Amino acid sequence: MASNKSEIIIQKQFRNLERGAAIEFPLKSGRVTIARLGIVEREYRMFITTGEALPTKLILRGNPSIVRMDSPVKDVLNTIIENGIAHHYAIVYGDYKDDLTEFCRLLDIEFILCQDE
Repeated sequence: MASNKSEIIIQKQFRNLERGAAIEFPLKSGRVTIARLGIVEREYRMFITTGEALPTKLILRGNPSIVRMDSPVKDVLNTIIENGIAHHYAIVYGDYKDDLTEFCRLLDIEFILCQDE
């Protein structure tokens, strides 16, 4: 997942030095799917969107990535806010929005798809 293996840094955790090691590097560029599975009123729902991870440097501690969303950022943020989508998202390389929406349909899970039409 590292954009450049020579940029991988292994160091102590930055919040609690007794927690062990942290492996830090900028994430590689490429097509990504971003999703968040959550529960609202005892029902599952999934937020799904896609974008392109761009090349970046280690701009902060951890594993940074800059993503150019397929939908305008304003639309993505409005969708998140209007639907009360919680923070923390899973990001995977590749375009899996069709797979995730089909998964949701099969299991009768509400999905919120944010995509540029």
